Amino acid sequence: MHLVKDYVSDLKEEFSGYNGKKLSKDLMSGITVAAVALPLALAFGVSSGATAAAGLVTAIIGGVIISIFSGASFQISGPTGAMTAILVTLASKYGMQGILTACFIAGIILVIAGILRLGRVIYYIPSSVITGFTSGIALIIALGQLDNFFGVTSSGDLAITKVLSYFTNGFDPNWEAVAIGAAVMLIMIVWPKKLNDKIPSSLAALVIVLIVCHFLNPDVETVGQIPKSLFLDDRLSLKGMNMAQFWDLFVPALSIAALGMIESLLCGASAGKMKKEELNADRELVAQGIGNMIIPLFGGIPATAAIARTSVAIKSGCQTRITGIFHAVILLLSMFVLSPVMSEVPLSALAVPHAAVKELRDTVSSLRLDNVLAAGFSLSRGRAAEAVEKGSVQVNYVTCVKPDKPVSAGDTITCRGLGKCVLDSVGAPTKKGRLPVDIRRYI
Repeated sequence: MHLVKDYVSDLKEEFSGYNGKKLSKDLMSGITVAAVALPLALAFGVSSGATAAAGLVTAIIGGVIISIFSGASFQISGPTGAMTAILVTLASKYGMQGILTACFIAGIILVIAGILRLGRVIYYIPSSVITGFTSGIALIIALGQLDNFFGVTSSGDLAITKVLSYFTNGFDPNWEAVAIGAAVMLIMIVWPKKLNDKIPSSLAALVIVLIVCHFLNPDVETVGQIPKSLFLDDRLSLKGMNMAQFWDLFVPALSIAALGMIESLLCGASAGKMKKEELNADRELVAQGIGNMIIPLFGGIPATAAIARTSVAIKSGCQTRITGIFHAVILLLSMFVLSPVMSEVPLSALAVPHAAVKELRDTVSSLRLDNVLAAGFSLSRGRAAEAVEKGSVQVNYVTCVKPDKPVSAGDTITCRGLGKCVLDSVGAPTKKGRLPVDIRRYI
């Protein structure tokens, strides 16, 4: 009952003073997020062992259902790269119906976790455990996409056994597929950051590759037909659910629920600092649970809150949860209008780990920050700018600043060549008037 009361109270506060101006901001933010979400939905659908259409349906249904019940006004949910590490193994063993059933069970687990107020558990997990966990997932994702990137076929249930099969079954890459994948990666890395705010690098890379492939007509495998329907042929039927597999799928479902909890709550905690809004962790778990119970009925795969899409929403002016709904509506329109174009996307273009490429760009930036702070340079308050949160892994740096005006925890600074940071804490001034500050950097 407390969840319902809090939900109604939060909605009243969220939409207090809502007007046409805020609605237009939500609409523009939703369009921007949809541009980022479209290539990711296609890529994560394929890399999960499902289809591009399944990833798109997940982003649409999750964008509506989870946004409506979310524990905050800013969360954007859909398929994520981290989840593919679990799903690709599940698909190879139990097929698409195994993914759908496990997703439904995971949804039930998440709803129960929210009702039991387990949302705070995430804050007691050591950061080293989360870092190791996500790093392992990143490796599994990369190994799982080798087939599509090189245009080959492997055998085996696990990522490592698939790699080993290259040595036993032979390895004959399709160099046209490799060239397409390499081109996508290169475009994403060199795409100007100034343009990235308006045209996401992942979307730009796919558009450029599609145009080139249209004229060159390479012999590569493509996404294939994307149905103009939200109800996919391969979807979960509660009447036809195989109860004999229930306990076999319970452990994978528990893993999906745990990963969904970690990813969604970390996203909410990080993005909440950007928007200066606290996430209701328990209600977020219930929302994720409801979404993951409904999504497989349409043929989608598990969804979680996604930090990349959420941060884009906030930076582009998200006012309320309607942003998430708008982004889903734009994706739905894309499904009906652009399905002939999306069906021609080469699988090798979607095999590029988009999140990993983005992390590579941000790592280069963070290395510059490491070098400057290690050298003892100070940061000027005159270079202050709006903080940007780039992900859910935080790294803290301590240095001194000599501000032109008073600063406090929560203020933001930007140093030339370093990127944007937010002050986590500010100490007592030194004799020379400098302030020791803790700079939090999200990468």
